[in-house]
Amino acid sequence: MADKKFDLVFVDVETTGLNPEEDEIIELAAIRVDPWTMAEKSRFHRLFMPSFEPSDEVKKINGFDRAKWVESEAVEWTEKDLQDLCPLLEGAAFAGQNPAFDRSFIQAAFEFVGPVPMPPMDYHLVDVASLAWPLFIAGLIPGMSLKHTRKYFGLEGEQKHRALADVEDTIAVYVKLMELWKK
Repeated sequence: MADKKFDLVFVDVETTGLNPEEDEIIELAAIRVDPWTMAEKSRFHRLFMPSFEPSDEVKKINGFDRAKWVESEAVEWTEKDLQDLCPLLEGAAFAGQNPAFDRSFIQAAFEFVGPVPMPPMDYHLVDVASLAWPLFIAGLIPGMSLKHTRKYFGLEGEQKHRALADVEDTIAVYVKLMELWKK
């Protein structure tokens, strides 16, 4: 086994839209793991109150409901949130179902909230959807979404499309894919 060079941090964000320059993170979950054992090292999960009301389409996708966010003590982004997130990110490689999307929103949050700089991270992205590509090409899954890979591997329940549940599901799918590719 090669020397471990960096941890993986599985991240998922729920947002008010698709553009990190205009839209906001309303939920963020991150779990940092050892890439060899998959042992959890730390986690971060918060709900954030958006400054504007998301569209009905967005609410349907990510379950945003202002009353539920208030009840769950959602906060506005602050320096403290960024400071709490930094240790999970520092030196790790982003991993997730679509890590480029998640990273773009997190980078935008660091730039917008400031003055805390985004910590240095490994430049690699571990995209679980890409790892499932051979299953799609072979016709074993009908699409690249987390929903399809969850079903293929027999993971229980429905995909909730909430940040923490999606991170946990993505880790479970990643572990199953690594077991499959070891064969």
